[in-house]
Amino acid sequence: MTFRLNLQGEGDRYVLYRGSYLREMPLLKSQQRVALSAGHLFQRRLDLRNTDDREVRDSWMDTSFILPDGIVFHPDKGIKVVLDAPPLLNLNEDALIQNRGLVLKDGVYESLPGPEFSRYRIEKDASRFLEPSGVKSNPIWRTLARDQALLNDYTDYIFSETKKRFGFTRGMGIHLPVASSKPIIYPWCSRWLYWSHLDGATDLNNPGNQLVGMLVPFE
Repeated sequence: MTFRLNLQGEGDRYVLYRGSYLREMPLLKSQQRVALSAGHLFQRRLDLRNTDDREVRDSWMDTSFILPDGIVFHPDKGIKVVLDAPPLLNLNEDALIQNRGLVLKDGVYESLPGPEFSRYRIEKDASRFLEPSGVKSNPIWRTLARDQALLNDYTDYIFSETKKRFGFTRGMGIHLPVASSKPIIYPWCSRWLYWSHLDGATDLNNPGNQLVGMLVPFE
């Protein structure tokens, strides 16, 4: 299968950046592109469900994508889910990496917007496969989707596809990293269809990371 992200007529609206997040995110931004968020990814996969261009549809469905949305851990306070997380959007190769994540300076955790949860609350639904109702009510999935109707539609589509292609009736789980002794942030990764889960333990230095930069037209 040929890997293609753009339909005929879309030009280079979507471009893949493959490599270390620390190198590729600054490059993406320098080329005046916007990093594809979870909500944008969910919508893009839905928009392509009825296309006749199977190469493009399968490229989006069968690829794992790293996102600018982050999961933030504080050893004494809890966990936050941060959309378009500034520490991830503004990092560079001089960033302090520990346990595969970006170590945050004092006070940064408190300044970041986003819902906050106890690790116990999040771990109840982590590291296991979910049923559709569990995905639709899960606070992490809901936060990343940004819209309940979008999440409902996306969940139904993913479960339909995984059952048709692989025979699965459960999926879309959530994977968390091990606890850290320092405040730390990881980018979420939306795994390809077979796994279909959210991975919050992405290695920022992994040369196989794949981000998408969108070309946003001026209004």
